[in-house]
Amino acid sequence: MNKWSADKIAVIGLVTALIISILAGIWSGNGVELQTTIASGLVGYIGRAIQEDNKKE
Repeated sequence: MNKWSADKIAVIGLVTALIISILAGIWSGNGVELQTTIASGLVGYIGRAIQEDNKKE
């Protein structure tokens, strides 16, 4: 079994939270601020992952 790093767990949590937030926003009409915060966290992770991959090469 592959080891789960803290980064993978964080990304899975952020993606899950974003999906739930979008679904809750559809039903309630709110939640845009939360969706923006979660999306910016994902973008920050992706940017950091790209930088780390570039350092390895």
